[in-house]
Formats: sequence, C-alpha cells, structure tokens
Amino acid sequence: GVRKTKKQGNSTSAEMSDDDFFVDGDEGSDDFEEYEEDDKALEDALSADMKKEKAGAGGGMSRSTSFKSLSSVLLQEGMESVVAEVSDVLTISNDVAESLLRANNWKKETLVDNFSDNPTKFLKAAGLTLSGPASAGKVPAGTKVNCLICLDSVPFDETFAMSCGHRYCSSCWKLYLEGKIGECQVIVKCPNPKCATLVLPSTVRRFVDKASVEQYTAQCVKNFVAESRHIKWCPFPGCTSATYCDTFTRIKPVTCTSCSFSYCFNCNDYGIGDHRPASCDQVEKWNAKASDQAENINWLIANTKRCPHCRSPIEKVLFY
Repeated sequence: GVRKTKKQGNSTSAEMSDDDFFVDGDEGSDDFEEYEEDDKALEDALSADMKKEKAGAGGGMSRSTSFKSLSSVLLQEGMESVVAEVSDVLTISNDVAESLLRANNWKKETLVDNFSDNPTKFLKAAGLTLSGPASAGKVPAGTKVNCLICLDSVPFDETFAMSCGHRYCSSCWKLYLEGKIGECQVIVKCPNPKCATLVLPSTVRRFVDKASVEQYTAQCVKNFVAESRHIKWCPFPGCTSATYCDTFTRIKPVTCTSCSFSYCFNCNDYGIGDHRPASCDQVEKWNAKASDQAENINWLIANTKRCPHCRSPIEKVLFY
C-alpha cells in the first residue's frame, strides 16, 4: 500500500518500524509525496547518520536541503546495516539475510512478513535453507572424488558442496564464480543447471581473488541502489557518488557534494541538469518533440498517457 509520509515517533529496529526519520522541521508538511512502504531500506539505515548531522548543524534540515550525497563506502555501510537488521529480527545469518533481501528486491517489510508466515516454505522458494554446506560425514584421509564439472579426480578436501549436495572442486568453483561476477550477476545459483540453490555471499568471497571480491561488492551495492526509489547515482560523468532524497518526486534540484553538479533528482539526466522553471513533464515533451521521430511522438502525446510506475506510454483500448 501507499501512504503519506508523516513523523510518528521513535521505535526500535527489532520491531521493523515503518516510522520515518526525516525531518523535525518537516513534521506535518503537506508536500510529502506518497511512496511504497517497502521502499525504506536505505532510509532506515541512514536515519541515525542523518540525525547526527542535523543535530551537529544546530537545527532541522529544511525541505529544500533534505538530501544527502553518499559515497560508495556509505552505501556499502547502509546495505550492511539493513542486512544486519533483518538478520537480527529473523534470527538468521547475515549470509541468508543478504541473499533473501537481494532475491526480494530489498523490500524489507514484505520479506519479514512473508518469512514469518512460513519460514521453511519461503526459504525454499528463494533457493535457500538454514543449513550450512553439505556434510559428507567422516571421510577417510586421501579420499578422492570426481568433480562434476571438470571430471577430474581430486582430493575430497579440495572440493566443496552447498546444502544441495552438488560437489565441485575448488578450481571449478573459482572459475564459475569469477565468470558470474564478470557477467555482473549478483544472484548466482548452483552450477548444476537443474538446481535452484543460491550461492551465498560468503561462498563467493571464499573462492574468488581479491579483485573479484571488490568487483562483486561493488555490484552488490549497485543492486542495492537500483532497488531504491529514494537514491540515484549522480549523472555527472565520472562521479561515483549517489544522492539520497527524502522524496523520489522532488521538484527542487539536488547538488552532489562530490562534484558540485546540480540536477533534477526525478529526471536524473546530465544533459538536462537543473531544468527549472520548466517542469519534468514539459522537459520530457520538449525532448520528445525535438527527436527524430517527432510525428510518432506527437501521436503518442495525443493518444497515450505515461504509466505512473515505469513511465512508458500506454494506450487505453476498448473492446466490444
């Protein structure tokens, strides 16, 4: 569901509160935008940090400045904070919590509700279990097994199997996981094509080299940002910072503190930047009209409306 944001007071993270942390000076404001209740993961994670900054500044943050530039380090800390909170609330490992959040598009409240209804069923549907790697019991020293990928006979202690039991040698695990990282995949399944078991983040970091770990971590942060409507990467070429904004349909521009570039948070376009006094819709129509397909665009403008969620043009068709 959706609701108007409104400051409700303090609550503990263990209760998975929907309370908002912005801004003392904005309490009761009528210009807050509606947003999805589940789209609050980063908001909750940054709440303490934002409040400290506001307290240090000697007052509440105004509506015109209620945004924050975030480095990759802060983004990673925010992501880890959300993982730790879900792990604590559901009493599961950070590994499983991170995988569940990623598989559920970082929708924290929805994840907690569905997990509480039937944990075993929910975990199975996500390709996870609460059990650790597969145990083969006591294996005699010198035992060798055939890797199911390279088909080589390798010492048992140089192989690894997840809870699904599909066992592969360490070299094949390394090549497989580094290949997935090279493809920018953050949700990785068991090498067995018929197995839906997810590879946990700790397993990825266990087998790949340092450079691949850094690349994987960066991709995980990008996935975290991509699922939030309240945070976007700065569009200035070469800038690696992101901007968090308390409302994703903000009209006033934001300014990246890393590169000093001011831009419309809603449009998030370097070529457009701060387009005031024109509205976002006016800029969109102007760009469309100026494009090479002006005639087609004119028809789209006259006969379609923008989907409120994905902004794609849609046409209402009546069937008789």
